[in-house]
Amino acid sequence: MNDLMEKFGLLQAGSSPFAKHTQVFGENEVAALLHQLQVRRNAGEPGVVRRTLRVVRNETWQIPGGFSVDLVLIHIDRVDNFEKSLPEDTYEELKKGFSGCFTSFPFLRPKISSVEQGSAAFSVRQANLLAALAEYHVRYASSLLRSLIPNKGRIPVQPQPMLERSGNSRPLLSSGLNSDIHKV
Repeated sequence: MNDLMEKFGLLQAGSSPFAKHTQVFGENEVAALLHQLQVRRNAGEPGVVRRTLRVVRNETWQIPGGFSVDLVLIHIDRVDNFEKSLPEDTYEELKKGFSGCFTSFPFLRPKISSVEQGSAAFSVRQANLLAALAEYHVRYASSLLRSLIPNKGRIPVQPQPMLERSGNSRPLLSSGLNSDIHKV
């Protein structure tokens, strides 16, 4: 969240010296944006908002300012509606908090498998759960993202199935937001 706050000129104690050169939006814009995210979180929805923000001058990056941009912000965090739609054993594991296998979800820490190689990995369950959460956010945001792209005579692209269905396999999520989530 610090990176986001820096774009509004709100620096936290301990911010890098470079951070003061990253502001592109006015400080007065952040309250409404954070309020929208909080309202969505409290309603059990993903942190997805669309805002038109005024760009401020940034001499470091030679941004002239004085114009507006449409922005879709996807803030990935816990989503009550997503978690309640999970298979019962996964949902129960999430409720265990620090004593479960999803400690600090969705900000999971990978296990370091070899210090020499510098490799890190998530368990299969952790990776599947993170992928399903990211997909839930993107599906929720898809209409907002599409609304940013002008359709000037282009042929609309039909969404393709996420996974080929063969045997017992099925998509992580169904085409709607009512989840049909693979066991993770």
